[in-house]
Amino acid sequence: MHSLENLDLSQVAAISNDLKSISTQEKVQLQDLKDRFSSFIEHVQELEQPNKLLEAELLVLCQKHSEPSRFLAL
Repeated sequence: MHSLENLDLSQVAAISNDLKSISTQEKVQLQDLKDRFSSFIEHVQELEQPNKLLEAELLVLCQKHSEPSRFLAL
């Protein structure tokens, strides 16, 4: 009976160690995902300013091309 109890305790200990290992791995994976997401957000923010400049430039070009041509008047 004692050997069965010891076996059960050793199994519980092994399962506990496995769960701790899995928990540690999950924490590392989550931290990695957080870091990658943070880098992605920073990259998007860096691209927003040039994008706004390009949008403004496009708007100016569209307005120039939508005005009637003065070539015919010449």
